Amino acid sequence: MNPWIEFIDRIPAVADIASLFFLAPAAYFLWFGRHKTRSKDVQWATAGLLTLFFLHTLGNVLERRQITDALDYSGLLLDVLFFFTLFVFSQHQTACELQAGEQQLRAANQQLQAGEQQLRASLQQLEASEQQLRAANQMYRNREEMLSSIFRAAPTGIGMVVNRAFQQVNERLCEMTGYRRDELLGQNARMLYPTQQEYDYVGTEKYRQIRDQGTGTVETRWQSKDGRIIDVLLSSTPLDAEDLSKGVTFTALDITERKQAVEALRENRRQLVTLMSNLPGMAYRCKNDPDWTMEFVSDGCYSLTGFTPDELIHSVKSSYADLIHPQDRLMVWDTVQRGVQEKKTFQMIYRIKTAQEQEKWVWEQGQGVFGKDDCLLALEGFIADITERKQAEQEREKLLKALAAKNEELESIIYVSSHDLRSPLINIEGFAGELKHSIDHLRLAVQNPSEKAAIISEIERTLNEEIPESLHFITAGVRKMTALLDGLLRLCRLGRLPLEIQRIDGYAIFRTILDTMQYQIEQVQASVTLDSNIPPCLADPHQLNQVFTNLLDNAVKYRHPERSCRIHISGRIEDGRTIYQITDNGKGIAPEYQQKIFEVFHRLNPNDNTAGEGLGLTIVKRLLDRLGGAISLDSKPGQGTTFSVTLPAA
Repeated sequence: MNPWIEFIDRIPAVADIASLFFLAPAAYFLWFGRHKTRSKDVQWATAGLLTLFFLHTLGNVLERRQITDALDYSGLLLDVLFFFTLFVFSQHQTACELQAGEQQLRAANQQLQAGEQQLRASLQQLEASEQQLRAANQMYRNREEMLSSIFRAAPTGIGMVVNRAFQQVNERLCEMTGYRRDELLGQNARMLYPTQQEYDYVGTEKYRQIRDQGTGTVETRWQSKDGRIIDVLLSSTPLDAEDLSKGVTFTALDITERKQAVEALRENRRQLVTLMSNLPGMAYRCKNDPDWTMEFVSDGCYSLTGFTPDELIHSVKSSYADLIHPQDRLMVWDTVQRGVQEKKTFQMIYRIKTAQEQEKWVWEQGQGVFGKDDCLLALEGFIADITERKQAEQEREKLLKALAAKNEELESIIYVSSHDLRSPLINIEGFAGELKHSIDHLRLAVQNPSEKAAIISEIERTLNEEIPESLHFITAGVRKMTALLDGLLRLCRLGRLPLEIQRIDGYAIFRTILDTMQYQIEQVQASVTLDSNIPPCLADPHQLNQVFTNLLDNAVKYRHPERSCRIHISGRIEDGRTIYQITDNGKGIAPEYQQKIFEVFHRLNPNDNTAGEGLGLTIVKRLLDRLGGAISLDSKPGQGTTFSVTLPAA
């Protein structure tokens, strides 16, 4: 047999066998792989086709293997398969159409349900809107009732006007004007204004504000029915800002009493300001703190302190504490705190320094202002300038002090007149008697020549001894009286010497005095040391020179005879005063004489041959009193003395 023919004959057999091997995977993929996307009919049709195809292929294989007899059912089987396939797919098409219709029906049903839900929601919204409308209507009625109640019961006049004619008014407006409601409604507001000018002003100003701001407020006057003029504050708002013809509501507040109170308050303030402006000082309100921080000061602040109120309030330029003299600050603080603790008025006198560095004396009276729970809110009081009074008091004290010094001097002069001047007068009187007695002897000798020899001897003795002795003591007494009278005259002239107070260089004035006394110092071989830091002072240079010259002269005169004279000069400033000290190692002064040495003509040792009439320290004390200074001493007998001179610091 031809091989090609044999090969061709074997092809169907190979194809049938291959079909059997691929039939199972195809059935699996067709049945299980995509069954989820096919209908039941398609699935069963597919299964039938696969079964028929399997049986047809199996029959062909068995026939070729000659296992079974040849069966000629292939055509029939194909016909059955064709009709079955047509039936299955027609059923499938019908099922798909039915399924599509069912889906459309379901979609329509869903749309119908959604429409029903929307309808129900709309009904619910309609019910909610109806409820809101009912609530709004109820709120409107409540608000209308409330507004009506307010309109009736308001303590302020309320109304509405159209073209300035009254359309509505409440009872308060009727009470204010004295008109009944029926007398006002429909009437023009001109009936309430005392003048056409005020009526026109309110119409112009109020409606201008309404156009610019949406509301208008103006103060005017109304005339009530009984002719009484009242002050009124009108506030108006239009119902429609775009159309004023729809009406304007207004409130009318009677401010007559308030305006009268404001005028009274303004008048009281004017009187208070006038009173404070004319007071010689300032009223204040301040905090109770170390700076005395001012919260209010009157206009008198400037004339008192040199600072304006704006500069002193809240310590903008200076705190009040800085103005108080440093030596008086503690006293002021203690006095105020004591008054606050005891809740009493405090008074005090102290010094301040103005903005121009001028020192003033002030008198202050104040008290604490307490709130609830006894809480201290502030301090209030008044500060007055008493500089002139204080200067007058100081001048009076100086005069009294000078008068006391004059009295002391007068007493000293009386003492001198009765004691120191009497002693030389007694000597003069006594020795004048002796001289008269000697003259009488001479006269007797001249009248009795018989006793000439004896008389001549007596005359010689009288002329050589008694008369010269008497004349010597008489002359000494006269010199003593002359010295005393010259000292008294010099002492009396001290009070009439002019004063020229100026800044004195302490070191320079001591240096000048020591140069002047250089010969005297060298004669006694004294050692004088002068500190280089001697501070300045305020004094008259000529009188201060006399003071220090007397003290240094005394230190040299009354040196200790058994040791070299040493003098030390020093100075310092203490509490605003300059203190000069002159220390020596001289004889010293016993305690019982340390104050007497400043008395007139007092000498520790009257028999001392040291020159002087006992006026040096008296003059020193008088000069220092005039210069506003003082002198004191510290001395130990036999060891030395320290004189301290105190003067105002420069």
